[in-house]
Amino acid sequence: MNLTRWNSEYLLIKSINSIDKNELELITSIMDNPIKFSNNDFIILEEIISILELFYEISIRCQAETAVTVSLVVPSIVHLTSHIRDIKDDISFYSKLIEQLQELIKTRFSGITCQSIKFSRSSQK
Repeated sequence: MNLTRWNSEYLLIKSINSIDKNELELITSIMDNPIKFSNNDFIILEEIISILELFYEISIRCQAETAVTVSLVVPSIVHLTSHIRDIKDDISFYSKLIEQLQELIKTRFSGITCQSIKFSRSSQK
């Protein structure tokens, strides 16, 4: 498995978030420069995990070395678009990131998303 740098950071954030708050406080207290996590810090960790999780899963699936993955591109873009739209209301600290992701996907993949919308409409007739 070939992990991208941001996938590694996603896994790091996810592992930090999985540590019990009391244990995390104990771990950070023995550091040379102790860190104190606030409640907002944990909310931020949870938000970034919910944003990046699907990106992580898709990138892992698309990095397959023994299978053809080009057929995953269009469904993945459509899924990312709907995922970002669906979590938008639940995000408070990273709302600007959500807006930027929506705009980037719309700009970079407008041909794909427009074609898939046209295809889905024509197949419903």
